[in-house]
Amino acid sequence: MNNNHLPVFLQIVSDIEEKILSQKIKPGEKLLSVREYGAQFGINPNTVQKAYTLLEEKGFTENKRGLGTFVSDNPIIFKEKRLQKGKDIARQFIEKMDALSFPYEECVQLMEELKSETKNK
Repeated sequence: MNNNHLPVFLQIVSDIEEKILSQKIKPGEKLLSVREYGAQFGINPNTVQKAYTLLEEKGFTENKRGLGTFVSDNPIIFKEKRLQKGKDIARQFIEKMDALSFPYEECVQLMEELKSETKNK
C-alpha cells in the first residue's frame, strides 16, 4: 500500500473498489482469500478482513460462507456505485478548479483537451 495518509484497511478498500468499478475485477469474480491477500501484500490478515467486511457493508462484495468473498454481480449496485464514484471525482475536480479560479468554460475546454490526449495514446 502506498498512501501513508490512510489506514491500510481503507487503502485496500479503495484499491479493490477502483478495480471493481473499472472492471479489472469482474462481477461474480472471487477475491483472494484474506490469508492469500495478506501473504501476497505483507498485510496482517485481520486488516484484510476489516477491509473485506467494509467492502461487503458497502455492497461491493458478498461473502459466501465456505466459498469466499465475491464481487457483487448485481448490475444496479454496480451502476449506483460507479455513478457515485464519478460524482465524487467530479466534485473534487470542481472544488480544486474553483480554488484556482478557473471559469467553467476553461474547465470544460481543459477536460476536452485531456480526453483527446488520452484517446490518442
